[in-house]
Amino acid sequence: MIKSKEIQILLAFIGCLLVSFLFSFVYRYDNQRMIISGNEKDYPIGNDYSWCIDSVLKTEKQDVIEGWVAKLGQDIEYANRTVVLIDPQGQLYHLNTVMVIRTSVTDYFKDGHNYNYSGIRAACFLTDLEPKETYTIGIIVIEKDGSKRLIKTDKTIIG
Repeated sequence: MIKSKEIQILLAFIGCLLVSFLFSFVYRYDNQRMIISGNEKDYPIGNDYSWCIDSVLKTEKQDVIEGWVAKLGQDIEYANRTVVLIDPQGQLYHLNTVMVIRTSVTDYFKDGHNYNYSGIRAACFLTDLEPKETYTIGIIVIEKDGSKRLIKTDKTIIG
């Protein structure tokens, strides 16, 4: 016969599992939603940055964008970059972006500066994009002094 104490432990365990699952689901959803924030005309152009979008991977549920951005000749001590999608009207859609360590960028340039923190990775749900709409991939760089620059790439994705 199952004792009352064993039932309480089992219910507590099941409750912990449910809370963990719910947290994971909400965290994943929240970190892949797009946030509308302004127009491309609101940002000065960041022509003094070098960048590369290495890949845009489209799965059945999401787009994943990977690449790097760096100001050559300066060590990257502060990395605050956000991938944005720019619609044909110039509206910006910010994607949750994480920094990726890219030692290959430092190795490639070999100019004595550290670009290891130049990597970026962002994702968005396909359901957040307008079907058949073409979006230009951009990168917003926020510098130490708070100034923002928009890098408009030549890469696009289609919703």
